[in-house]
Amino acid sequence: MTKKIIAVIGGHGKQVKGKYSPKITGIFDIDPEFTDGGRFREWKYTRVIADQICTKLKAMGYDARNLVPEDDDVSLSERVNRVNTLCAKYGAGNVFLLEIHANAYGSGDEWTSANGWEAYTTVGKTKSDILAEYLYRRAEKNMPDMRIRKDTTDGDSDYETNFYIIRKVKCPAVLTENFFYTNKKDLEYMVSDVGIHAVVRTHIEGALDFIEHLA
Repeated sequence: MTKKIIAVIGGHGKQVKGKYSPKITGIFDIDPEFTDGGRFREWKYTRVIADQICTKLKAMGYDARNLVPEDDDVSLSERVNRVNTLCAKYGAGNVFLLEIHANAYGSGDEWTSANGWEAYTTVGKTKSDILAEYLYRRAEKNMPDMRIRKDTTDGDSDYETNFYIIRKVKCPAVLTENFFYTNKKDLEYMVSDVGIHAVVRTHIEGALDFIEHLA
């Protein structure tokens, strides 16, 4: 079997505005690596998750690439270019992308009720839907007490929309939204040791299931 390249990208960068939780001071005890100015910051979290996914996959002998290690924001076009450069080198059928995000609702200044984990692919039936389905199965297994959000109107679990990066890359790609940091319960879970482990494990196991499917 030809080696598969697992491309991983943590969403957004530190300059992107609005990607933060309400003030957590006096409410949550969160590892400082996820916070700045008394708020949870999405860019910090997604980079930790992306790095852990790649580190663990590499330790297992797989070729996982963190394509956006920078803290600074990298443009969508450059992210796409980095993925498609791998596709050109190894073949689009031998590369797939996991784009890691965390979700939010509202102004960012107040806690909201929106909650849960979900994943996105582009519109239409592609191999990305298969990858997403494996991720959903693992999410349900690894996070049984948390809400797993689905859109089953087309026969599978993922939501479909033409986000720029998953639309422009030439390989299968799934964008995951790993809970809502504007929801107290979700945020408490996603930054806990249990939650971090479950999120990372879900992506690793879903990726390996997809590789086995392609074999």
